[in-house]
Amino acid sequence: MNYHLEIIKHLENKTFDLFLQWSSMQEDELQIEIMKATEDVFTEMAIIDGKNPNEEKELQSLIARRIEFENLSVLKKELNESLKVLEERINITGKKIEDQIEFSRDHIIEAIVKNMDHASEMQELADKMIDFEKKTGTFEFNNWKEIL
Repeated sequence: MNYHLEIIKHLENKTFDLFLQWSSMQEDELQIEIMKATEDVFTEMAIIDGKNPNEEKELQSLIARRIEFENLSVLKKELNESLKVLEERINITGKKIEDQIEFSRDHIIEAIVKNMDHASEMQELADKMIDFEKKTGTFEFNNWKEIL
């Protein structure tokens, strides 16, 4: 569908209900098309009328606002993409941290259960980790049940 021509048609006919039905377009894209169509209609009216010398200034102002909106829309899309990449990196990093904590916990528990040479130090470390998990709301009994 050529949204631009449809917008002009509906602006000329003063029927605006169509805009509510275009949910397939991104909001910013629809706004830009509406602005472009408004510029076109305004240009046609100014050419036909030609009576008001301020019309050219008003048209240039409309164009400038549309260009600024387009630039902001592009920036918004770029920021959203950057945010997605950052969220993915955070999730990967979070997973790595969780895996390292689980590995460390398993090693500590093993040292305590098998009563290795450094079992007492591992018990102190386990107590500190358990206290920390309780304070942060991440404690799960099943993770430490072998030594509790």
